[in-house]
Amino acid sequence: MSQPYGPVSPADIRPKTTWYWVAGIIAVVGILLGCGALLLTGKLWSNALPDAKNTFASGEPMTVKVDEGEEKLIYVQLPYIENGNKTAPPNVTACEAGPEVTLGTPGYDLMLPDSQAKREWQAVMTMSASAAGSYQIVCVQTDGTLAVYGIGSMPFGGAILAGAGSLLVGIGLPCVCIVVALIIVIVVIVRRRSARRRLSGGGAAVDEAIRREQQRGSEPPQYSTPPPTSERYSPPPTSPVPPPPPPPSDPYAAPEGTQDPYTPPSDPTAPPEPPKPGEEPRNP
Repeated sequence: MSQPYGPVSPADIRPKTTWYWVAGIIAVVGILLGCGALLLTGKLWSNALPDAKNTFASGEPMTVKVDEGEEKLIYVQLPYIENGNKTAPPNVTACEAGPEVTLGTPGYDLMLPDSQAKREWQAVMTMSASAAGSYQIVCVQTDGTLAVYGIGSMPFGGAILAGAGSLLVGIGLPCVCIVVALIIVIVVIVRRRSARRRLSGGGAAVDEAIRREQQRGSEPPQYSTPPPTSERYSPPPTSPVPPPPPPPSDPYAAPEGTQDPYTPPSDPTAPPEPPKPGEEPRNP
């Protein structure tokens, strides 16, 4: 069991607590964007709804102004059901217009609520013209019932935004941002706890030593400046030379102070030897 190295400074723990603020900002921004998306979707829907001057009853001709390339939607008014089942009823609307007008079916179920007027609009037909102008149109219900129709525009994004845009953007975006924020918080908590344990147990010193060793191994070797030539090649210090050994003694030599037995004694009566050239004569 490792011994603790003392208290750990919060400034040494990684990651920083700033990530908690980042997670909170992401969650708040996601919620605000979701609310904004719901409001924007509602605004786009309200702009696509028929207004009072563009409504007409069954069998009543209606003059519609269409721009070139523009597609209008023909809506039929339904009873307003608040918080109830809003399943689209069968489409029994039939409309007639001039040869310049092209009528068709939307190909999808699109129902837009008008909570202020307490009514519901169901898109039943599309209307477009080959050239810009004003055209007459008449609509009836094939089952003989009376209805109120309205001329509106295609909601921004079509059926995708009108049908599921509010759910995906207004609810999905905040949920995604909140999940991301929670993941950030959990990761930061786990990593800070691990870092605190490592610092309190001395593991940080080991990690720092390993990191320095790895950096040292990845760096090229550093060579020091070579010493001067005089120092590089200076001879080693010498010891004093011992004196030469004495010459070996003659084992056959006579002891000091005695006559060599092999040397014949000199004759005292013999005349002295004549001096050599350049040598002074010796007195007897």
